[in-house]
Amino acid sequence: MIEELHKRETVRPNELLMAKMPSSHSSLHFFLTGQYLIAANTGHLFSKSGLKSICRSYLSAKEQSNESKLFSAEQEAIELMKSLREKRNEVYRTDPTQFEEDCKSQEYTRKDYAQRVLLELMQNADDANGEEPIGYKGLGFKSVLNVTISPRIHSGYLHCEFNPQKCSNELTNAGIQTDISSCDLPILRFPFPFPVDNEPQRIKEMISKYSTVIILPFTNSLACKRLQEEWSKCIENITVLLFLHRLERVIWVSQDQEKHIWYCNRKANDKNADLFSVPKSDLPKKWQINRFEECALAVPLDLSERPAPLKEYLNLRVFFPTKETNPFPFLLHGIFPLTQNRNYVLLDDEDGETEDAISNMVEMIENFLTEIDSTGLFLDLLKPRIDPTGMEGLEKYLWESVLDKLIDMPLPGSDSVALRNINICPQNNELPYSWIRSDAFRLNLWNKFKEILKQYRPNGLKSLNFLPPGVDNEDREKTLLAVNPSARLSAEELRELPILPIEGKDIPFAPSQVLIFMPPKDQPPIPPKEIPMQFVDRKFLKTIQEEEYSKAFNEFLILKCCVKISLVSLYALIDKDFRST
Repeated sequence: MIEELHKRETVRPNELLMAKMPSSHSSLHFFLTGQYLIAANTGHLFSKSGLKSICRSYLSAKEQSNESKLFSAEQEAIELMKSLREKRNEVYRTDPTQFEEDCKSQEYTRKDYAQRVLLELMQNADDANGEEPIGYKGLGFKSVLNVTISPRIHSGYLHCEFNPQKCSNELTNAGIQTDISSCDLPILRFPFPFPVDNEPQRIKEMISKYSTVIILPFTNSLACKRLQEEWSKCIENITVLLFLHRLERVIWVSQDQEKHIWYCNRKANDKNADLFSVPKSDLPKKWQINRFEECALAVPLDLSERPAPLKEYLNLRVFFPTKETNPFPFLLHGIFPLTQNRNYVLLDDEDGETEDAISNMVEMIENFLTEIDSTGLFLDLLKPRIDPTGMEGLEKYLWESVLDKLIDMPLPGSDSVALRNINICPQNNELPYSWIRSDAFRLNLWNKFKEILKQYRPNGLKSLNFLPPGVDNEDREKTLLAVNPSARLSAEELRELPILPIEGKDIPFAPSQVLIFMPPKDQPPIPPKEIPMQFVDRKFLKTIQEEEYSKAFNEFLILKCCVKISLVSLYALIDKDFRST
């Protein structure tokens, strides 16, 4: 379907601008010129409560349910607009302080949603396509005041505008005196009718094709520039669709830039989504979405449709991007209270909303990671953005909270070894010279050594708390060190592990536990019981010596695990012990 729509919509750009959206496809169409922005969407029309929610700072759920019906005629919409203006005038006459409070409230909300005009219009379009809209308070719509003082709305029988000059005249006619500039008046409290016939032909055509059309004439050139800057940032960020619920397509058309189209094909279970954009984006196409309470997590899927970490770390979302850094290589979204500029989470909110959201997010991440059955993938998805010692604020709290949940969890594919107990390869300065060409070379040798050890050591790698062979790499080492700074073995700690398979024994021995010798070529002698010594398993040693890196392995065994002496010295030792007894 996506390819068919793309083909149809890229034939003639003018037809794309005016094409009627299929009723089964929830869409939003942005059209940007140097004079105004148009946002046209499919979905539910503005209801009576929808208009009221814009004209008030708050609309209760009870009021919404009583006023959720659509307008039955244009005249009904005109009468409601008149009623809203009259009631507001009466409030100001009765309580003059309310006028000043409304002016301040509008200005505060405008700043609260600065640089989020396009994002909030996307949120509104998503709500319009749902059975239970989540943004009924109308606060997000007030973001448009950052670029316009005269927005217009056309939706079904509702055709209205908010105009500072008309608002000023309304207040004057009602006997309300003010010295506030018309641009700073509470204009969204005063809706006025705006006939469709007064619109340019382009806008008339869009009104005939879409459910709701919002026109934002720019206040000045600075407002236009501000919107263009936001446009440039948003247009490359298709992932904003992942945490919305219904919006499937966004079309971006500008007079000065290349046309962009976003598609989000949401699966029936709401756990998977395909993203597709024109021009093509470098971002992954297939995504898995996990939801818990009011939080969500989105992770790319590879060609086998298994989760895969993002190549770059993207900031925390509250539907849309904030400036809060995210410690994990997947997208995170939560309903957090934000600072006025909506860039940061309020960590010390009085209502405890942040604490609840963090708790839900941590549980969601825990649930997601515990479903991963691959050791390597688990560590890749747990890889922190930076060393945890450099984390601050919310990022640090999230990392530590998730780690607290996972630290005692058995690592997938590791014989039920807890994450905190995993041992990793000694560092270069603890290893023979032939091992230290690079970290990649060191870990390649370590993985090969573990493969051989697993084959010949009784019970394989059990009780050593090593990662499975082939899993170790530089990034996963860093992850394990971020989890547990003591994860790296020293040479001495390695000598204390029962690491070596022993000739004729069904249990491995630790080099620090007993003298371990390289076996002679013929049948090894059987030393007296009084002498604490053993021989390395010959098959194990033979396999090591046949490897491409046999010299490095021998050096590793000799210098770090075993004591190599000649047979002459061995027999001398035995003879000496016999004489002493």
